[in-house]
Amino acid sequence: MAAHFLALAIEQTADEARRHQWALDLGHIQSALARHAQAAQSFLLAFSIRPKAESLASAGYAFLAAGDQPAARDVFAQLVEKAPDHPVYHRQLAYLCRHDGDMACARTHFITALGLDHDPLILEQTRREMRALDRIIWGSASLLWRTDGPDDESLLLGDRVLSQSQGIIEANGRLPLWLGSPDRWMAGFARLLWSVDGADPLPQAKSEQAGFGLKLKPFASQAIIVGAERLVSVGDFARDDWLVRVSGSWGAGYERPVAHQGSSWLFWSVFGDIAGIGFEKTDWQMNGEGRIGRSWQKNGFILTPHLLLSGLWQDDRSGRTSLLEGGPGLTIALPFGGSARQAPAQKIELTTQLRINLAGTSDNDEGLSIILSFSF
Repeated sequence: MAAHFLALAIEQTADEARRHQWALDLGHIQSALARHAQAAQSFLLAFSIRPKAESLASAGYAFLAAGDQPAARDVFAQLVEKAPDHPVYHRQLAYLCRHDGDMACARTHFITALGLDHDPLILEQTRREMRALDRIIWGSASLLWRTDGPDDESLLLGDRVLSQSQGIIEANGRLPLWLGSPDRWMAGFARLLWSVDGADPLPQAKSEQAGFGLKLKPFASQAIIVGAERLVSVGDFARDDWLVRVSGSWGAGYERPVAHQGSSWLFWSVFGDIAGIGFEKTDWQMNGEGRIGRSWQKNGFILTPHLLLSGLWQDDRSGRTSLLEGGPGLTIALPFGGSARQAPAQKIELTTQLRINLAGTSDNDEGLSIILSFSF
């Protein structure tokens, strides 16, 4: 009833001040009634009577609530011209440009917002958005050493040990394809992995395995990756075959949550994947790992003591093997390479864990697991 009578009052009065205020009131009532498209038009009417940036901003947010992204982008494009020193308008326009796949526009307005904002939490969130925008090429190099079996025996990939000492180098490049959201992507990748004999990190020639392929992240809101890879034999014990893999991860991550103002926070992560190798006689591999702990940030370093539970299962031509491990661990990470415009995109990480065999048929011995990695 209030909305009905306000609309009549706006039509019947010529007083500019009253029409402006009533149009704003009508827009807020319509928003409360979830009539967001009508609310946007009422706010635009108020703006046409008295061109104030606040009225136009209310129209933009009403268009967003109505799901009309193009209209909202047009409104915020007008706003950054009328109020160029308002960081909120630049940041909102950047998100709308990012939604449309216009990364150049998004980058321009995120950078402008960074120069105008003063809230450290908002600045940190924007710096992370800039890091995501520039993530076109990424990769990692890691070295895993752990107690695998008898000291007088060297182990190669494919032995009855499901988690063994090895090195991995991988590089990824995002393909210039628009999949309807910046959080959906396809990337090409190549990798090289090898087993490690004792304390020597150099590749064992017989174990060198190369591969290249494509990865797809099909869902914007879920960290699920689907990959297809051509395995290329380099060493005598390597394979020439096809590998199809699906993996997913969830968690809080090592990085401090943006909204968290303290120096420590709860850490947890869950990872799992399943892979099939070959089409005629498929070898299956599954693994999953969960970690929970607490992270502390000090002098640029992030320390995360945690507990882990890790499970692996493999079914191939040599039979079935399984392994369930658990134990305590400590991760020390050093993010670096950040700037005033972008959050750190590189990281050196050292993880030490005491893995205790809980169940399974694998030949793994209990003992230390040490992972040193560099990612960019």
